[in-house]
Amino acid sequence: MRRSWIAAGIVVATVVALAAQTSVVTRTGFFVGDFRAFYCAARVASQGADPYRTQPLGACERSVGSGTFFQKNPRVTIPAPLPGYAIAALIPFARLPFGAAVVGWLALLFLAWLACVIALAAFGGVEREVTVAAFALSLAALSLPFGEVVPLCVACICLSAYAAWRDRPHLAALFAAGSMIEPHLGLPVCVALAVWLSGTRWVLGLCAVVLAALSVIVLGLPANIEYFTSVLPAHALSELTRDTQYSLSAVLAAVGVSPNAAVRAGSLWYLAMLALGTFVAGRMARTTGNRAFLVCVPPAFAVFGGTFIHVTQIAAAIPAAILLISISKGRAQTAAIVALILLAVPWGWVYSPALLVAPFLPIAFLAWRYSRNTTIVLVSAIGGFAAILGLQQLFVLALPHLGVHAAVPVIDTRLAESSWMHFSARNSNGSVAAWVVRLPTWAALGTLLALCLRRAGFALARETIAPLSLAIVCTILPIGAQFYGDRANGWLGIDFRAYYCAALAQRDGRNPYFADSLHACESSTAAPFYRAPRRVTVPAPYPPYALAVLAPLTFLPFEDAATVWWMLLALAIGLAVYALSTMSGQGVPVALGALGLSAGLTSLTTGNMAPLGVAAIVFAALCVQQARWIWATVALAVGMMEPQLALPAALACFLVCAPMRVALLVAAAALGLLGLGVAGLPQTVQYVTSVIPAHALAEVSRDNQYSLATIAAAAGVPDAAATLVGSISYLLMMAFGIALGWRLARRYDEPALAVLIPPAFSLLGGSFVHTGEIAAAVPAALLLYTRAVTLRPWLLAALVLLAVPWMYATSITLFLAPLFPAAYLVYELWRRDRTLALATAVASSAVIMLLFWLAAHSHAPPAIRAHLYPAIDPRLAESSWRKLVLGNSTNSLATWLLRLPTWCGLLLLAVPAVRLARRAPLVLASEAS
Repeated sequence: MRRSWIAAGIVVATVVALAAQTSVVTRTGFFVGDFRAFYCAARVASQGADPYRTQPLGACERSVGSGTFFQKNPRVTIPAPLPGYAIAALIPFARLPFGAAVVGWLALLFLAWLACVIALAAFGGVEREVTVAAFALSLAALSLPFGEVVPLCVACICLSAYAAWRDRPHLAALFAAGSMIEPHLGLPVCVALAVWLSGTRWVLGLCAVVLAALSVIVLGLPANIEYFTSVLPAHALSELTRDTQYSLSAVLAAVGVSPNAAVRAGSLWYLAMLALGTFVAGRMARTTGNRAFLVCVPPAFAVFGGTFIHVTQIAAAIPAAILLISISKGRAQTAAIVALILLAVPWGWVYSPALLVAPFLPIAFLAWRYSRNTTIVLVSAIGGFAAILGLQQLFVLALPHLGVHAAVPVIDTRLAESSWMHFSARNSNGSVAAWVVRLPTWAALGTLLALCLRRAGFALARETIAPLSLAIVCTILPIGAQFYGDRANGWLGIDFRAYYCAALAQRDGRNPYFADSLHACESSTAAPFYRAPRRVTVPAPYPPYALAVLAPLTFLPFEDAATVWWMLLALAIGLAVYALSTMSGQGVPVALGALGLSAGLTSLTTGNMAPLGVAAIVFAALCVQQARWIWATVALAVGMMEPQLALPAALACFLVCAPMRVALLVAAAALGLLGLGVAGLPQTVQYVTSVIPAHALAEVSRDNQYSLATIAAAAGVPDAAATLVGSISYLLMMAFGIALGWRLARRYDEPALAVLIPPAFSLLGGSFVHTGEIAAAVPAALLLYTRAVTLRPWLLAALVLLAVPWMYATSITLFLAPLFPAAYLVYELWRRDRTLALATAVASSAVIMLLFWLAAHSHAPPAIRAHLYPAIDPRLAESSWRKLVLGNSTNSLATWLLRLPTWCGLLLLAVPAVRLARRAPLVLASEAS
């Protein structure tokens, strides 16, 4: 009897909230406003027109239902950013009169809501009253009045989870495909099932084919391409300023990031959350034995950040919260319950009278259901009531706008999103209150994701949280400052611009090394990316096979390709940090301190390929350490995108690691055949005989070159002879490094040293050594330090000197370097000696300040003047590039002093390595200690 009264009260409260919210939405003229757009899009598509265009979509919307909304907003067209297959599914509704279609649609949404309640109660192991309470406001009251598709998507997620829980993989895959009606919520579900549950793969593949075919049949191929390339980005741009947006893109736009950059960053974050959510879901499903986690966890990660997360879509995280409560205990369970309560309340609509029931349902009821403690229930209800009243008062106070006024994005006026963008901007104030009401939801999502990570085995020890936070902040801030500086100075993406244009030229059958093939492409870039001046062409001195690997990116617009490339470079640095941490036995903060600035700061903003080469070498070393020969070969093959870095490591593996020889020969043959296939023999020969020497000549006088060729040329040696000396020194140091690495690997029983030492030694000399390539010496310094018993102070000094790119002392990007990585590395690696760490911080600060002052006040004539410059084939891009280099190179004392700490670091690595190879005992350092 008592449960019946409770159930009746829950139903009444739900109906009251739904009625109140419906009243509010109706007064605005937007009752079933979203469905009106979907209905008209389906009707337009059934007539053979484009449902994403302002017309005839707008004309249809004004002709059906109440015109109250359009009387207030006569120039607005409500967009319908649904994929083609979803629009096709709505065509049966579009054949009905609008009134009948609304009734049918609302009935379908109500049934979907019931499906959520019943399915979640079953696989979540809770009473239906709990799931009703969880979805009463977040799903029913919030989505039904607007006619949203979210209830259908969440219902498919819950039904898919139920099927997975009952070990029905085929049915789980079908419902997962149904959740693709909201692609950014359904895609993580489909990916997780495909990765972790083999029985779903063929069904998901078949569904993907059917949905794609349905989209093409209904809309045609051009409209489908338009959806992915124009509509989705435009819709994200149109909603950036909305007060009901919970996306990372909206946050970034509010703090001043350009709209397009904010959307690209949100897209990257979404992909990262998709991957992380998939991985965590698999771990949780395996450890708990409940396959429902495979379906419920990924959407919870997907709604945290991204480009377009509406308040209505937060409900997709609720199933994960209820599942987590069922397997948690103690404080973890309490935190999960609080997260569920916060997620079940749509705080973004706190000014609606519908939320007056929130202190009772869901807050008080859920607190009572999980605690059965009257005090906790009363405190929760009173606290919820006070929070709602307080947030409402914030809106009454009309506090000022919070955030900058971002530039208005440019959206194709033919798309419905163009008018919707202006409507969103007019009806959103970005006030303090509008941001504060989003904080409870963000806090709940953050708590839920942290609990999932911990349950999946990614819990951080308390002592790790502070250094990891320090490492992340002190890495991101300098890189962010460098992005800002390069963007302001017009250098953003200069290297990737050249790669992109060269790969495009090669794909089109033109010579990618000729200026005529590159210049028009390099000059066409829109701000804020690098745009080549009239008489300058940036060369791309990479082998034909490397340009062939980059060719798929040329099918994307440059801005999108650059975003994907930055994502790949960031992933490469992350992989290198993980591999170095695992291989050396040091924590992730130490590995990030070693590589964060040396690989990230020096290369990310320009899009240079060096992090890819460094990551490949470090990962190959880890694989060799673990005797995973095939993966080591694959890594080295990828590293050959940067041949001068990976070649020493590949030769060392060929000579030292017998199990890799055949695989390395196969990889070399594959790369050679790929290069010959895309470029032909004459162009390949030209690359080796003309392009490489020309590029060395073009860069020999550059102020940020660390090569022996640069030193020889500055000393008066003719450029051609200087580059020859540099090339010979590269070969000699590579051979010496291979022999030394083999000896150290045997002495310390550490095969990874055979992979890492040769690239590090090849940087001592050479004809072309840029700042970004110095990072290749850092892993060798850290690994040798951890294995050595003697000469460790010198190796630690080498590591600190190599981990900091002193060349960047001319800007503010190194303002945190004395703290991290310099002092931190010394503190962590040298017995946590605070005095020595403080001394390192002071000394490195003094060096940076001195270098900054010298660079700012260096007006003296060049210390050593250069001389005759041999001719470069004027057809090559290197010809104009050398003119730019000479015009921007001072060869002053300050430029040499900026390079001096790095040279010292290389020598401090080389000399102890030679001495250790001669006298080190044939045991591991760990055994000796």
